[in-house]
Amino acid sequence: MATTLPSPPHKRARLARSLDAATLEAWPAVDESQLQDAEQRQRYEKLKNAVELYASGAVVANVTKAAGVKARWFYRLLDKCAAQAPDGRIWGYRCLVLRSCISEPIRQKPRDPEKSSPSAGWGGYFRKLLRDKPEIETKLVAALKRLGKDKLSPQTLNFRGVHRIFVRECRSAGLTDADYPLNTQFQARAPLKKWLDNDFLSKHAVAWFAAEVSPDASQSAAYGEGNGQDTRIDESYSAWQLDEMTVDVLTKFELLTETGDVDVMDVDRYIVIRLIALGSGVNLSWSLIVARQVTAYDVVFVLWDAIHGRTKPDAVIPGLDYHPNGGFPATAIPELQYRVPSVLYLDNALAHLAEAVQRVVALLFGAVVRIGRPGVPQERANVETDIKTMTHGLIHQLPQATGSHPTSALRKRSKGPIQGRLVGKELEQSIDVYLSNRNGLPVAASRYVAPLERLRRQVAAGQIKANTLPLDKRRPHLFYQPFKVTVRVDLDRGRRPFVNFLGVRYTNGTLQRSYGLVGKVFTARIDPRELRTLWLYDRENGHEWGCLNAVGRWGKFPHDLRIRKLFLLLKRQHELGEHAEDDPLEQLYGYLRSRASQDRRNSTRLAYLMRYLEGWSEEPAPGVKQACHEWRQAQQAANDAGTLPMMDEPENKGSTPASGSPEETAKAVAAPPAVLTFAPSPRRRMR
Repeated sequence: MATTLPSPPHKRARLARSLDAATLEAWPAVDESQLQDAEQRQRYEKLKNAVELYASGAVVANVTKAAGVKARWFYRLLDKCAAQAPDGRIWGYRCLVLRSCISEPIRQKPRDPEKSSPSAGWGGYFRKLLRDKPEIETKLVAALKRLGKDKLSPQTLNFRGVHRIFVRECRSAGLTDADYPLNTQFQARAPLKKWLDNDFLSKHAVAWFAAEVSPDASQSAAYGEGNGQDTRIDESYSAWQLDEMTVDVLTKFELLTETGDVDVMDVDRYIVIRLIALGSGVNLSWSLIVARQVTAYDVVFVLWDAIHGRTKPDAVIPGLDYHPNGGFPATAIPELQYRVPSVLYLDNALAHLAEAVQRVVALLFGAVVRIGRPGVPQERANVETDIKTMTHGLIHQLPQATGSHPTSALRKRSKGPIQGRLVGKELEQSIDVYLSNRNGLPVAASRYVAPLERLRRQVAAGQIKANTLPLDKRRPHLFYQPFKVTVRVDLDRGRRPFVNFLGVRYTNGTLQRSYGLVGKVFTARIDPRELRTLWLYDRENGHEWGCLNAVGRWGKFPHDLRIRKLFLLLKRQHELGEHAEDDPLEQLYGYLRSRASQDRRNSTRLAYLMRYLEGWSEEPAPGVKQACHEWRQAQQAANDAGTLPMMDEPENKGSTPASGSPEETAKAVAAPPAVLTFAPSPRRRMR
């Protein structure tokens, strides 16, 4: 029941408010047992009973009688209870304790020097000084925040230095030795310390931490202030976090030369992409990138490996293998294969902001992308913590680790002969086994149960309700953004209908006979990890038209998007000669091989090229098998009939192997290439 107190006319507008039991329940309370003084406790109980009596709807006369005060004083007390306290809440019951909500006195009267000693009688004068001369506080705050052209140079500042700045600003404001605080014994050291703790740090703590401690401390302090948002608690296996880390280890790359020797070269950089699931802390997938920057399709296919399953790398370190309970969810738990998240947490890296990544998550997964604020890693604390744990527990334990900071002691110890470094395959196997075993051993993120074991329990209990990727979407080429291509024909050169993509023609037997499609625009999709094939889709109805094969030399060896773009870049720069497209792999290899020993960047490029070619052993998709088989049959039939050539390399005409069974064709397509031992060709520049 709400009651409105009658009040004098001049107070009615201020005191007209309702008070009931529900309002009193939200008031900050008081622990009465802490009131040691009996009179103080008795006074509090009387006032508390009076307030509760008033809230129940009692007559005002009975309320004031129970409180033992006059009505006017009781009204003022209620106003004070509803006022804001220094902690941001209302005073509530706390105001009923004697001398609890007394405002700090404000000094107005000047001091009489004849009635007090030089060290006494200055109460409240420091605040009066800052009110009378506000420029002192303004300049003091700017100096402590290291602002302006005259900012402080020392890295740390003790209180003696702060007091020295205060005295300097007082003199700059026109104060003399006869004025406060210069005429006192300690020159306002105590009130300055109190102002520094209560006023300055409460408003400028972030800037103070940045100047006194480190930018990291400042960032943590700013994050601690909060912004009204937080990471929501999602269902099991439905929220994923992704981030990258640089491998702080000096590595080498071994290359077999033409003479049978092994050349050892320095590799510039390795980057690891990590993907984990919130709630269980399980490592979903990862990837080792041999490049200076991560691209969008590197991120996309970490997501593909997380739902499809990773391929276990080759074992090159004896005795290093998975724990019996280890593995990755998509392969260790069949029920989780092709399960997709509902939310993906990313940072502001350019590869994360790319349209290719956003398209996969939003359109293919039907999930939400949450981009964290720049410079706030706490919003992705799970993956950041995992990265730090991996850095200290594995990366910094490897030979010739450089540490994460230029002043790290590991950097000095990492200087050694290049022959003692790890090779890329050893690094890859070490990281893969580490992450796999983390999934099979108890961790804190999974409440000290093995992450895979927790997921198995949740699957058995039916707690994992993540969406499943539809069957028709489980193709790698659907994970990259579509683009437009136009069917063309070149009768002058005897080229049947084809489409162009990144300087290479694509066609198949059906398209070569479809002259009516010339000029038609299709939507094309590719698997960036294998550019020998391209898939066409009709733009009008979305029908899958078919798979096309790369024509010429580019169709004879496996390559990915990074290799193709690297070749085109060097070709535009006239680094590969006039007819580099005649032998693209040999020309690219020869250029990188001749410069790898002097240039770490080209050494990294060569390491990536060789790592890709040596690791090509995946079985092609059924559609690719059939397309390759049909292509070889049509090619052989055209050559036997003497019709228009399907390939414009005259030296290869008639030398195409006869088409065999689909199994033989698949083996030929998927067979790993032999170790390349190309001799560097002479450089030819455009004149």
